[in-house]
Amino acid sequence: MVLIPKKTKKAILEHLFKEGVMVVKNDPRATKHNELEDIPNLHVMMVMKTMCSKAFVTEKFNWMWHYYFLTNEGIEYLREYLHLPATVFPSTLTKQRPSRPVLAGGDGGDGKGWCQPLTREGFMRSAVSSVAPLQLDKRLGSKVHSTSQEARRISTSKISSALC
Repeated sequence: MVLIPKKTKKAILEHLFKEGVMVVKNDPRATKHNELEDIPNLHVMMVMKTMCSKAFVTEKFNWMWHYYFLTNEGIEYLREYLHLPATVFPSTLTKQRPSRPVLAGGDGGDGKGWCQPLTREGFMRSAVSSVAPLQLDKRLGSKVHSTSQEARRISTSKISSALC
């Protein structure tokens, strides 16, 4: 039986709630835990063993390391024990925010985004504008070497006639 000071137990449980997971080496003689430097590894092992027996964490053991994962019941218990509000969650349950929005019009487009319905003419316009006119003409077998507007008009008519 190991007597663990309340201050140490609270520090272990605060770290568990903040991270949502805990990794403990299966070495009771280690003088300190690898993440909590001022706490003996034996104390962390015993607190996590108690949490596992109460089904507040799930345990995976692999290659002399214990991996503990916080359950929903454990989150509720730690909220009560640490006097935390219901709006606070472990970092494993919070979604990481990207530095810039994913579907924002950051590419310099017209700002309409991906959600606009695309008609056949709109598709043809976007397909022709994304490919250089001479490359498109070479693909279609045309020998047009005029201005890009005329080449685009001819290419569009050839594509639309090929699709019909």
